Amino acid sequence: MRNLRSILLLLAFPFTVLAQSPYSLSWKVDGPMLGVTGALTATMFAVDKDLPGLTDTEIASLSRNDINSFDRGATRYFSPTASDASTVLEFSLILSPLALLADARIRDNSATVGGMYLETLALAAVLPQITKGSVDRPRPFVYNASVDQAEKTAPDARRSFFSQHTMFAFSSAVFISTVYGDFFPTSPWRPYLWAGSLALATTVGILRVTSGKHFPTDVLVGALLGSAIGYTIPLLHRTEGSAIQTSPSLGPGGLGVSVVFAF
Repeated sequence: MRNLRSILLLLAFPFTVLAQSPYSLSWKVDGPMLGVTGALTATMFAVDKDLPGLTDTEIASLSRNDINSFDRGATRYFSPTASDASTVLEFSLILSPLALLADARIRDNSATVGGMYLETLALAAVLPQITKGSVDRPRPFVYNASVDQAEKTAPDARRSFFSQHTMFAFSSAVFISTVYGDFFPTSPWRPYLWAGSLALATTVGILRVTSGKHFPTDVLVGALLGSAIGYTIPLLHRTEGSAIQTSPSLGPGGLGVSVVFAF
C-alpha cells in the first residue's frame, strides 16, 4: 500500500512545471498602488491650476544668465518640427508594449501585464503634472529672442519642469524591456531590446531639448523617474520565479519533492 501511494504521488508531480507567468496581480500590491495613484491624482488636481501666460514685463525680466550653466544652452533652441517628432516617437514607445502580445504566453497573461502597464502609465501621467502646476518654470524658448512673443505668453510656456514626454518614453521603454526579459530570461534578444528601446527614449529627451521645450535637467528627471517606474511596477508584481521546477524523489525516508526557482 505504501509503495502504491508513492507511485501515485510521483505521477501527480511532473518533473518540470513551468509557471504560466512571472507576474501576478494581488490586492496586497495593487490595492496600495490604487491608493497611491488616487492620492497623487487628487494632488494633481489641487496644484495643477490654469496658470496665466507670462506677461511682456515678466518675459523682459528673464535673463538666460540667471540659468545654471548646465541648462543655459537649451535657451538657444526652438524647433516645432523637433517637438512634433518627439511626440510621434513618444506615442510610438507608449504603444510598443502591444508588440509583446505577439507571443502566445504573454497573450494568455494579457490581463496581468495590461494591469501593470496601466499602473505605469498612470504614474507617468500624474507625476509631471504635479510639478508643472507647482514649480512654474518657464520653458527654455521663453529666453530666446528669436521666438514670437505669442509663443512666450501662452500658458503652456511656463510648464517646463519636468518633461512628461521623456517620462512616458523611458517608463514604456524600461517596462517592455523588463517584462520581455522576465518572460524570456534566456532570450538572446534581451540586450538588443534594452539598447533599442532606451536609444529611442533618449532620442525623445534630446528632441525635447532641441525643440526648446525643456531644459536638460527637465529631461533627466523625467528619464530617471520614468525608468524607476517602468522597472519597479514589474518588480512589485513578480512571483517567486519565472519558472518553477519540481522534482520528486524517493529515498530511505519515503517520498520527497524538491522545488527549484529558476530566475
